[in-house]
Amino acid sequence: RIVKMIFGLSSWSQKFLVSAVLLVQISIYSLADDGSEEVFPHVTLSNDRIFPLVGMGVGNLEQELIEETVSAALSSGLGYKMIDTAHASKNEAEVSAAIDLGLQGLGEEDDKTVHVVTKVWYTHLGYERTQFSVKESLKALRPEGLKSDIRVHVLLHWPRCFDEIEWMDCDGEEEALPDEVKNLGSPPHLSPDLAWQQSWKALEDMYENEEYKIESIGVSNFDSKDIAALIGVARIAPHILQGNIWSLLNDEELPELLSQNKIHFQAYDVMNGVVNQEEQAPNAFNLLERFGHGLGDDISEDHGPFTPAQVILAWLIQSNVSIIPRASSFDHMEENGPKTVGEVPPMDPDELDTVEQAAWSLLMGEDMAASATFVNKHEDTLLKLFWSHEDTGEEVPVLESLEPGETFETNTHPGHVFIAYSEDMARRSEVVVQADYGQHEEFALEL
Repeated sequence: RIVKMIFGLSSWSQKFLVSAVLLVQISIYSLADDGSEEVFPHVTLSNDRIFPLVGMGVGNLEQELIEETVSAALSSGLGYKMIDTAHASKNEAEVSAAIDLGLQGLGEEDDKTVHVVTKVWYTHLGYERTQFSVKESLKALRPEGLKSDIRVHVLLHWPRCFDEIEWMDCDGEEEALPDEVKNLGSPPHLSPDLAWQQSWKALEDMYENEEYKIESIGVSNFDSKDIAALIGVARIAPHILQGNIWSLLNDEELPELLSQNKIHFQAYDVMNGVVNQEEQAPNAFNLLERFGHGLGDDISEDHGPFTPAQVILAWLIQSNVSIIPRASSFDHMEENGPKTVGEVPPMDPDELDTVEQAAWSLLMGEDMAASATFVNKHEDTLLKLFWSHEDTGEEVPVLESLEPGETFETNTHPGHVFIAYSEDMARRSEVVVQADYGQHEEFALEL
């Protein structure tokens, strides 16, 4: 089964699964044998550091909500071990204080480790500017008197400032910088490719310097071309790529590039990009709902159904992709948390592939369908194909002539009824589509 997942299927989600051990490790949330320590969904990065697969994004959270949200996530028993933010969010000090507050009830022997992902904004690209930004982040995240063990992962937020992105203001943001930053190097948007390369060298040097105690380094919002360019000049390959879920499903070269270089992918915008698009692809959303019911039944008859959001998040972590959904309420914090998502039973390769198709449909706004192939198995009989309207029973012509031995393929829906007639309409055969959305079925037609 594992060999089939790794080598036999083209789906990107199966390419990210690297061993049977990993599949179990990232799919189960439980207590250790002695009941003393929680096992949370995690992955081992290429530098052998443990990295949680489920975290919480607070980069865009209102400053006054940071303390309450982060501390509640850590103190509520939901299993959170990772917080995602950025230097540009100007909330790293608040995140650090909230982590300490959330863990204050733990005893001296309890694990106080929390991972924080932060990022260097594109105005701070360039060697000296990047080092300045990282030092500020580390100072804010690890102030004197900190009681928690905060493991810091540092990413480059963007490869460059893009003039074509409406909300980016390359000249204006540069002009607004304090002089102490401007004096550290030339404006990065004037040398867009050189700047991020210098920044990467800065991250490499700081990562190797034990003074800074950086857990891992990586990049965010780099596409496959940028990643390939980075691999070409890097002394240390990035441990993490954080990106929009869209890039993972639509950048065809990206999954293979990440797999070859052992770069872990962390997805953001999963909720807005996929789960909240029900109106655009209702069939795909309904499929996820039914999946959630079935997965809940797999645990026990008394277990409630998993939501479409939980199915999508579980599909990602079972595909070795970490996630950082935002928490707009405590209910969402619980629904999307490590403990709940980690409870979703392991999905087999076909189930992972079907959920991926549903995610793609929701993301692109193109709803799912089943597909069917009709084969005329006669040697000398021409067939006509009709579809039976589910409400009126009217037989609607689909294909006027299906020659002996010929095939015809069409998109359809589960439960649709097709009727094959002989050319003189004297003989008929009726078939019902059993395939679910995202599945294919073949009918050998003989009258």
